[in-house]
Amino acid sequence: MQRASLKLLLQSHLSAQDLLDRSVKDTIEILEGVQRVAKDDVNCIIITSSFAAIRFHPNEALGKVYTEDDWNPVTLSDVETA
Repeated sequence: MQRASLKLLLQSHLSAQDLLDRSVKDTIEILEGVQRVAKDDVNCIIITSSFAAIRFHPNEALGKVYTEDDWNPVTLSDVETA
C-alpha cells in the first residue's frame, strides 16, 4: 500500500496532505471491510511499516534494538516545506 501511495503521489502530483489523507482512508476502508465481512474469522490485524519510517543513523551499532523513540521525527509541515 505504501508503494502504491508513493507511485500515486509521483504520478498525480498529490500534496503530502493528500497522500496522508488517502493512506489513512485506505487503511480505514480495509479495517471496516474486515469487520464487515470477516469479523468472526479474523482475530488479529497487523499493520506494518517500512524501515524508512525510522530515522537511521549510520554510526549506530549493529544489532541496535529500535523502539518508538526512534521513529522519524519529520512532520507533515517539514515535508511540505522541503
